[in-house]
Amino acid sequence: MCIRDSSKHTQKLIKKFLGRDSELLYPPVPVHLYDGGKNLERENLVVTIASLNPTKNLEVIPEVCERVPEAKFILLGFYHPKYAYILRSLEKKLAEKGLKDRFTYLGSATNLEKKLILSRAKVIFHPTINEPFGISIVEGMAAGLIPVVHDSGGPQEFTPKEWRYSELEEAAQKIREALQAWNPQKAWEMKEKAQYFREERFEAEALKIVEKHLERRISLLN
Repeated sequence: MCIRDSSKHTQKLIKKFLGRDSELLYPPVPVHLYDGGKNLERENLVVTIASLNPTKNLEVIPEVCERVPEAKFILLGFYHPKYAYILRSLEKKLAEKGLKDRFTYLGSATNLEKKLILSRAKVIFHPTINEPFGISIVEGMAAGLIPVVHDSGGPQEFTPKEWRYSELEEAAQKIREALQAWNPQKAWEMKEKAQYFREERFEAEALKIVEKHLERRISLLN
């Protein structure tokens, strides 16, 4: 049986724990929905796209927000009622630090809302550790945002090393640098990197994998 994998990171995990080889096929991302070079007037806005889930490491947002006083932060993502405590905890920490006016949560945003918010922002901040791939990171890049991501997992395979971080203090510093560095040329560079993950590429590579395995099965029958 063929196992399809979404990144080299998870490929290695499957090999390590299951002893199985797998086919690498990065997932499709609707990059055509975003135009990274269109809006050249951006705000000091930092966006995180992640559902309320304990695996997403969202608890670091108040700490980072405190260290980046020149920016506002927005969290977009599916609202899981059973994980509502995460949002309550975030809002409590932000209130204690006097930062509530610099944070907005928009649960289950529509594609249009997400597109409009990304068109205003400069940075997409992804704090999840060992993310298997990170579709939201690619969406942000397609919209012209600089990705500041944890230096682990699948995002290592497609985000510039200069914007990856290991420690919390480093994350805040990278975000501040990205806010300063953002310009139309940077936006275009990020958009170009994101284009690799377009849906047409996925369809073509998926077809190649299917054809290869059909040929292999036919050869075994002959």
